[in-house]
Amino acid sequence: MYMSLKALKETREDRKLTIAPYLAFATGGHAYSLRFNKYKNEEKDAEIIQLYTDDDGRIKELYGDLNNYGLGPAIHAKITWIPESIWFGDEEFLITKEKLLDKKYSNEENTIPSKPSHIAPREAGRFFRIPYFITHDYDKKITRVDGFVHITCFDILKNKYETQQKFHIFTDYKAEEPNIHFTFSDIVKSS
Repeated sequence: MYMSLKALKETREDRKLTIAPYLAFATGGHAYSLRFNKYKNEEKDAEIIQLYTDDDGRIKELYGDLNNYGLGPAIHAKITWIPESIWFGDEEFLITKEKLLDKKYSNEENTIPSKPSHIAPREAGRFFRIPYFITHDYDKKITRVDGFVHITCFDILKNKYETQQKFHIFTDYKAEEPNIHFTFSDIVKSS
């Protein structure tokens, strides 16, 4: 009886591994062009910051390579940008737990679905929207952001998978061609 239960448990674990996705960004960095678009907010006319778009407003280039290194498909893949420190010029400001409750830094505003939302094994998802805290940097003062990106998805049996990976964002709004540079590095946590 003991051997049968042990074999059944091993079979279940083996089956779980064969359907498990494992999502992570390719390490390294890439720069992407930005465009400043007019936007009317509550206080004044402002410019939001977006990836470069054509004249019809369509994004010309998606960013990030969220790779599925697992054996099973990743269903409903999405990321949440969680900043830990923000640089305005040469000054660094730590983002406290209270500050993360502000709309600009909140999980709700900084959660972005992958395109495609279902990522097959050995395939990658990309993203069309940059983090809200960059998009709404109306004064164009952010030069760097450090933190981690929280990656979530489900397998075909609706088991949830989560990964946290370090990121660094650098902006150059004053360049001849304004740009943003995303760098992904160490995996902090995976489950």
